[in-house]
Amino acid sequence: GIKMTIEPPKGLKQALLRAYLAFDDDWFHSCDKPREFHKMLFGLCFFHGLILERRGFGPVGWNVAYGFSEPDREISRQQLRNFLNEFEGVPYAALNYMGSEANYGGRVTDNQDRRAIITILQDFYTEKILDDDYKFSSSGIYYSPEAPSTLPATLEFIKSLPISTTPEVFNLHNNASLTAAINEGLYISKCCVGMMSSFGAASSADDDDEGVKQKTPEETYSEISADIFARVPEAFDLGFVLRTYPVRYDECLNTVLHMELGKFNRLLVRIKSTCSNLGKAVKGLVVFSPELEAVAEGCLLNSIPGPWMGVSYPSLKPMQSYVEDFLLRLKFMQGWIKDGIPYMFWFSAYFFQQAFLTGVLQNFARADKIAIDRCIWNFEVLKADFKPTDIPAKGAYINGMFMSGARWDDENMCVEDSFPKVLWSEMAPVWLKPVEVKDDSHDYDKLYNAPIYKTSERKGVLSTSGHSSNFIMYLAIPHSCNGVHNEAFWTKRGVALISQTDD
Repeated sequence: GIKMTIEPPKGLKQALLRAYLAFDDDWFHSCDKPREFHKMLFGLCFFHGLILERRGFGPVGWNVAYGFSEPDREISRQQLRNFLNEFEGVPYAALNYMGSEANYGGRVTDNQDRRAIITILQDFYTEKILDDDYKFSSSGIYYSPEAPSTLPATLEFIKSLPISTTPEVFNLHNNASLTAAINEGLYISKCCVGMMSSFGAASSADDDDEGVKQKTPEETYSEISADIFARVPEAFDLGFVLRTYPVRYDECLNTVLHMELGKFNRLLVRIKSTCSNLGKAVKGLVVFSPELEAVAEGCLLNSIPGPWMGVSYPSLKPMQSYVEDFLLRLKFMQGWIKDGIPYMFWFSAYFFQQAFLTGVLQNFARADKIAIDRCIWNFEVLKADFKPTDIPAKGAYINGMFMSGARWDDENMCVEDSFPKVLWSEMAPVWLKPVEVKDDSHDYDKLYNAPIYKTSERKGVLSTSGHSSNFIMYLAIPHSCNGVHNEAFWTKRGVALISQTDD
């Protein structure tokens, strides 16, 4: 049989044209409030095209690439007309809720994406859209045309819009287009490298004329696996750690250390055993299993093998960078075992950061005899050059995070726009301060709740806690140095913190 699909048009202008060409003239003039209807209808169609195009910017646009479709828009436009006809005024709150939580929001599974779509729709279902001077972007090119209007006049206005769009239309930084181009280039390169590795052995015979013998794939991955095996240390002595740092009621971080070391040992054993057996398999001493084939392919492609990822923390790094990062994490844990609880915790070092956060929170709750569900976090961002000389009286100092979509201004102590062509910047150290709910000192009107993710991919599997498996927590940080920006601005920018980079 033949299957037909309808793909959404590429580009904001084409999305608007497709929407308005499908409208019937009688329906277009069937609302009792023509001015409000025509203004908000254009806003709705613009919103529909905008959220589709944001998918091209990767995680900065949406954590998950949702399949928003024309039925979503059709339901919303019919709803818009019905609400305007049936209500005396314009029910902005009801329209926003139905659009962002039901019609479109029904597809959204990620909490941060849900927060973004609610914020974006509020720019179009707003009383401000009735003002002819209201613009959809800072360039001033995009706005809802004068209303009431006719269908042909609106189509003419749409045809006058630019064919190509810049990131500012989507409330994103100009670096977002660079991110999209890099992602596309990396995808193509990965496909090419995958094909090249399949023909690596065949090309080696052609080098005899030049007098240079090229290494065979077997020689290459044998050398790489042997090098990794030599660099990775032996597993931690959990018995010694348990005796040195026993389970104590007043120090929950000891339990966190035991749990983390157990996970590190699983990964250590997997890496060393597969690297050792890969060398033996090349010599014919052991069977070349699918697991070893995956490790061999990872060595050739410089990608993390599946057998390792099965017991590893999430990472998007190439294999060699992953091994370097893993060795740094082991060094941090070895320092903890040797020198005691660190003054500054490397937040990226853990398999499960939530366990560390719970341990710090539980220490505070037990010390002050407070129920842990009555404790919340307050945050204080410290200067970039801060070097602690002791453990804080309560909470913990953390570092090792990176900001994507914006940067931290260390001089003014707030979030600022990224520098051109700088895709991520290092975040300053943060003091995690547990407090009882009644002692919360944050002014949330001045703070942006920045989500922290384990990797730059941001998306993950929905866990039993209701959060993505890639999500760690929200970090409340000052959103504006001079009162220009607000939380909605950075939410639409897709600003987030990540615990590790991809390189």
